[in-house]
Amino acid sequence: MLRRLRHCHSNSLVAEEIRVGCDLMNLFFLIDEYTDRQPREVVQTTCDIVLDALNNPEKPRPEGEILVGPVAQLFWQNAIKHSTPEARRFFMKTFSLYLDSVIVQADNRDKNYVRTIQEYIDMRRDNIGLRPSIFIGTTSGKTPRTTMLFWVPVATRECVCGELVLAGSDMVSFNKEQASDDAECNIVTVIMQNLRTDYLGAIEWIVREHKRLQRVFLELAASLPQRLRDDGVEVTPRTEEQLGLYIEHMAQWPRANKQWSFESGRYFGDKGLEIQETRLVRKLPKRASDDNKLGLPQANVIITIPTVEVG
Repeated sequence: MLRRLRHCHSNSLVAEEIRVGCDLMNLFFLIDEYTDRQPREVVQTTCDIVLDALNNPEKPRPEGEILVGPVAQLFWQNAIKHSTPEARRFFMKTFSLYLDSVIVQADNRDKNYVRTIQEYIDMRRDNIGLRPSIFIGTTSGKTPRTTMLFWVPVATRECVCGELVLAGSDMVSFNKEQASDDAECNIVTVIMQNLRTDYLGAIEWIVREHKRLQRVFLELAASLPQRLRDDGVEVTPRTEEQLGLYIEHMAQWPRANKQWSFESGRYFGDKGLEIQETRLVRKLPKRASDDNKLGLPQANVIITIPTVEVG
């Protein structure tokens, strides 16, 4: 995979940055495996281990520690070599917020708490892991200084981009999650519960919102330099060039997430490319138990995944 990515991104990312990105994605998935469906206390301990490994990259890990600790440490040891101090500060800040959201998700799960749609979106912006993932494109210093990334107009764009990613990710992951009775933290479920609608009604809502967010993202992209000037920020030609690179980098994430969802095998096995064409996938039967907490029909039905193009 590293060789393929190097070929695809040779004009924008060096091999070292791509390796950091691959390692980070693997760390996200490993954290998922250690925290999905676990009680809050277990999730808290897991997240504490990850954070300790990142904050202490040279500290020997305790004997017998779960795998996520050493993996997080090895990822960060390598990332430090290929990133600027400002990029690392940005990552640690945003990754800590991601870990906090994983703990909140577990707490909600323990309490069977049903979030409102807006509460879910607010939590999931951090939970989707987009902002720490943006670190991959900031390691070389070609994009804006880390301090710029926390400016309100820039952070607003990141929030919109995060919502685009979470909408697309939740749609494609829903079938796998409902089969494991683990779809409570999914925008499809949240909409069905809050709006008292069915699966198709939830999907229609998501598609409308996705299209609206695309328009907002493009409008913010066009107005970002002027908005920063209006806030009293000096935007030099160099800064404007960096912002342009950062906007392009950020805009690639929703599309990249879409392609990965169909190509990786995580959600659709070896049928991903076929499903990407047909947009039809057979609903998976329950695997974990006969308990159907979401009240979904269990017939052998076909689920439609709408086409949502990202410009």
